[in-house]
Amino acid sequence: MQSALAGFVVLVLAVWVKYVFNRLWQKTLLASSEDALVALQAQGFEVQPLGFGPVVVARGTHNGEPVRLEWRGSWKGETSRVRVGGRVLKTPLIRTQAQVAALLSGEE
Repeated sequence: MQSALAGFVVLVLAVWVKYVFNRLWQKTLLASSEDALVALQAQGFEVQPLGFGPVVVARGTHNGEPVRLEWRGSWKGETSRVRVGGRVLKTPLIRTQAQVAALLSGEE
């Protein structure tokens, strides 16, 4: 019985640590990309509610195409993923209004 209880305690602690780790990533990503997020919201994009994973998502449309921008954190570091229509582009973290404008205009 004690080993089952110990296993349950370890499982609860692991889930709690993962949750805290992901929330810290989300706060870091929001702070690092605040300028870009403000620019996107000014263009009508919507920042999605924060979920369980270490990701921040903004969705909207640009030139009639659906656009999804993701800011991701992991042990590999901070990255962004941009989906425009059916194309996917992985980039270093998008931090500024200029980077947003360059990505949405087709420049890389």
